Amino acid sequence: MTTSKEQYIRDYLANDAQLKALVGDRIYSETPPSVKGSYIYFFLQAELPDSGLNELSGLVETHYQFDCWSPDPQTARALRDRVKKIFGPMSNSVISQTKQNATSDLFDDSTRDMNAMVSFELTFCCEAPTPYG
Repeated sequence: MTTSKEQYIRDYLANDAQLKALVGDRIYSETPPSVKGSYIYFFLQAELPDSGLNELSGLVETHYQFDCWSPDPQTARALRDRVKKIFGPMSNSVISQTKQNATSDLFDDSTRDMNAMVSFELTFCCEAPTPYG
């Protein structure tokens, strides 16, 4: 089930013209159907109270992985680079801070697609409005 945070992230990515040119509306927060072409699949890895502040802050660290898939390795990496540019470093009224954790390149022998992955720690300062409230 998609949460308001995941919907916020999806909408935030979908509003980027460069990403839209590469993937259209193929940005998924749930396991995508059989997809042809380039797409982004992101999912929650962990959710923890923000360790940098006292327990009463209400801030929540969420760790999301963004898998940027494409039959063309250059396009997969371009997708990852764009996600990195969008989320790091940034701050707005919903996400108070971001921190990039890891990147990797994986090749799927069965589909012949490249996954250029990046993971981020996103600290939400409130429940994410949908959309952009």
